Amino acid sequence: MPKKEDNSLSIEGQFMDLDAKIVESEQRFISLIKEKAQIDKSIQELSATLFTELASERGEDGKPKYPNKETREQELINRLANNKSYIDSVSAESKINEDLQMLQISIDSLKRQFSSLKALCYRGVSV
Repeated sequence: MPKKEDNSLSIEGQFMDLDAKIVESEQRFISLIKEKAQIDKSIQELSATLFTELASERGEDGKPKYPNKETREQELINRLANNKSYIDSVSAESKINEDLQMLQISIDSLKRQFSSLKALCYRGVSV
């Protein structure tokens, strides 16, 4: 009969495995934060560019097309809502936010597992 493989890790192996998973998850978290910052920057730049364009637009009479803050802001909202780059960026940012939340839950869970294993080792419990 073939020998059955033992898939259980030694305690040291379990610590190393959990530690590696924590480090990997934290690196992914940092990467997502950086990606989110780039998306935020592009959204802000696009908004600023459109706002500048709105502020400089003139009607047929030569007067500002959007004379007050409220009308400029409303027109900015309308233009952003129809801007594919803006929509894609906001969608990507939303996905990153979801990924960050799930990754944080995973990191917290891995850290709890690590702490539990450490506590069991200090008590002398065989794992």
